[in-house]
Amino acid sequence: VLGPAISLLDTEEIYRIADGSGLHYGPAFRLVDEAVTHENGLISVQLKRQNASTPFLIDPMRLDACSHGLFTIFPELRVEERGVTYIPVRMEETTLYRPRMTPERAVIEIISKSERSVIANYYIYGAGGEISAVFRRVQCQAVPVKRLRSIGSVAVIERVQLIDGTISANTGVPATARDVVAAARDRG
Repeated sequence: VLGPAISLLDTEEIYRIADGSGLHYGPAFRLVDEAVTHENGLISVQLKRQNASTPFLIDPMRLDACSHGLFTIFPELRVEERGVTYIPVRMEETTLYRPRMTPERAVIEIISKSERSVIANYYIYGAGGEISAVFRRVQCQAVPVKRLRSIGSVAVIERVQLIDGTISANTGVPATARDVVAAARDRG
């Protein structure tokens, strides 16, 4: 049971969030029609209709689109401000119930979420609401997608600069560095 809806995001809003997190999907990959977050922590994802069959056991492009419902929690995790996104790196269990069934919708059950990772179960449904596949304990890791600071703001950088003895209070030489360089040029 999904429970009452908290928020509904349409195609434009979902992919605006994705763009802000460094994931830039072209028109052919923007397959989410809407994503709804529910009071009980579930996220339901409805994909755009597709009439074509798939040669795959499970269509990888539509399966990926099912996971786009995860973008609904990106604002809460401040991904844009932090310059990160979350990508799947591991899963504990995969069960395919109906091979070659085209994914139509998904339900994502968030198990845990933090600034470092999100762990969720994914339930994938085909036409007619039949369960097609289940992916348990999918771990999505936070990865940097943009640098927020330049190296100069967080590191010591050596810069070569000619100086005279003033900086070290060693001014016993009556000439400056410019004088020494000028005299060297004059002598060839």
